[in-house]
Amino acid sequence: MTGRVGKPSAAPGGACAATSETTLNGRRGRGLRVPWLAAVLVTIGGCRSAPTAPTISLQELKTAPVQPLADRQRHVVSDRDALRPLCQPLGRRVGLVQVRDVREWEQLARAVPQLGSCPDLALGIVVGLLSEGGIPLEDDWPFEWQALRLRDGAGLIEAHFNGGNYLPDDTVLIETAYVPNLKAVLAVSVDGTWYFPP
Repeated sequence: MTGRVGKPSAAPGGACAATSETTLNGRRGRGLRVPWLAAVLVTIGGCRSAPTAPTISLQELKTAPVQPLADRQRHVVSDRDALRPLCQPLGRRVGLVQVRDVREWEQLARAVPQLGSCPDLALGIVVGLLSEGGIPLEDDWPFEWQALRLRDGAGLIEAHFNGGNYLPDDTVLIETAYVPNLKAVLAVSVDGTWYFPP
């Protein structure tokens, strides 16, 4: 890291007064100069910049190649409380699940035991869109995945919501897919309404 380090200036209320002119017990002296220098060196040592994540614009995600989805499954969630720690709410009745490791897979499998065996999470992640709108009275599933776009490990899910009549019974429905090379879903578009996971 390069840059200039200046002497501390007095903060409002006199919070910073450790300069070479500091008095100690009423006498002018150099008693605080070494601690001040040590504080500056510690600050400089702590200023190493952390590795930054690559920046991907929304436009780059919108134009990213469509990634094939593997092992797509649709299920009624058996244990909504088990799903809660994994769920990233996107709206009042829409949620996103992202499973990156075995512990999270085991949590998801508690909520949806029908999922089967764990895929290779070293090569990709499992994502799920969930609906808390109840059971559809027609045969349509709440969401229809149109595409998952992938750029440098970042994903965008594009989906369509199937309107219609739903039984308001608090049933949670989830559709999952395994996506190779995906590290995180950064945005979800449902019929042009954009959601950004926290």
